[in-house]
Amino acid sequence: MTKRYPMKEILDTSIPIIAEMTLYNLMIVFDMMMIGNYGGNKCLTAVGLSNGVIFTLCDVFISVGLAVSVTSLIARSIGSRHYKNAQQYSICGLFLGVIISFLISYFMFYKSEKILYIAGARGDILKIANVFNKTMAISIFFKMNTEIINSILRGYKNTKIPFFTAVIISSCKIILDFIFIFGIGKNGLGVFGAALASILSQIVGFTFSFIYMLDKLKSHGNINLFKLFKIDKIKDILNMYIPASLEEATYSVSRLLCAFMIIKIGSISFSANEIANTIETVSIIPSAALGVSATTLVGMKIGEKDYRGAKEYANKSVWFAVSISLIFSLLFIFMPNLLVGCFVGNKEKNVVKLATVCLLVGAIEQPFIAASTVVEDILKGMGDAKTPFIVTLISSWCIRVPLFYYYIYKLKYSVVCVWWITAFQWFIDFLLMKIILKKKFNKFKL
Repeated sequence: MTKRYPMKEILDTSIPIIAEMTLYNLMIVFDMMMIGNYGGNKCLTAVGLSNGVIFTLCDVFISVGLAVSVTSLIARSIGSRHYKNAQQYSICGLFLGVIISFLISYFMFYKSEKILYIAGARGDILKIANVFNKTMAISIFFKMNTEIINSILRGYKNTKIPFFTAVIISSCKIILDFIFIFGIGKNGLGVFGAALASILSQIVGFTFSFIYMLDKLKSHGNINLFKLFKIDKIKDILNMYIPASLEEATYSVSRLLCAFMIIKIGSISFSANEIANTIETVSIIPSAALGVSATTLVGMKIGEKDYRGAKEYANKSVWFAVSISLIFSLLFIFMPNLLVGCFVGNKEKNVVKLATVCLLVGAIEQPFIAASTVVEDILKGMGDAKTPFIVTLISSWCIRVPLFYYYIYKLKYSVVCVWWITAFQWFIDFLLMKIILKKKFNKFKL
């Protein structure tokens, strides 16, 4: 194997994931643009609030919890050439996915209004968001199960099919959005039309990925669903799933709590923070994709008991993520005004000024976010979901929340202080993750 081979494999695996994540982000942007053009501020607020609830539930219970656990277990099984185990983890993972997705969809449908009221929706916004939320409850069932299938395919080192699924879903969604939201020669369906477009596009994407997954599993032997269903495999998945879900819940709740504190220092500060956060979201896509890639590649090497190879993949993944993050750091340093200007006009000078300074501070934290994200997924690839949970618990609730409470809520410091606190949090997060990862590799006596 040549020295460049690991980097080539990292690129081959991660580039489709980057493209997939970018497509989904663009789909959300176009979706919100059409909803905004149809119904204005009220519809945008209603859909934005509803999406916030939906994405949080999906991330906690499926995307970060179950999906990553399934990918890690399948990758290690493939690496150790235990193909039957990989099949069993696939079927058991999908079984759990169907149950969890159904429970979340059921909960979202019947408790929609109550959830949105707690989230702060009132009046017309509550009515619009409730219609959207109830319809989306059907869509997210297929969305979450598609994510589980994608995680199974990634465990087999196949990241191209999840990308093609993203192309199918986003293409259908944008086309159907235009037809249903605005209508053709008739009155459009508005927000309900957007949710209906989501249902149909997610069903098409799920059908495509499900058929492909069955063919993939058959290539490693005949499939008997009852024989492949094993309680011990369910337990293995749950052992990773529970801490991984708790980690995401810990992080999401701390972010939500901190957002409430930022609101207390004024709408200008809150708007500036939201704009800077939205811009920063783009910079996180490459490291998130490299993290998913590292889960698979490191997991396979651990399964093969090639610990030296696992360390090489881990180091190169971190190095590549940090390198890309430094490019974004430079953009945040030299072009903050231009980036912020895409979101708000010159009339909002105070917002522009604050968001610009936030981005300048954000440039410092980019390498730490990138490295921490990838190291976290490397640990999960090695089968350790508890360490990322404990580290996130420490960095979020022992550092982020107390500092936010003291400097932002109590002393009412500028929103720029928020970004200094977050940068410090990510530095500690990365430091702890890196120390633990180093100790884990040292145990293998390389």
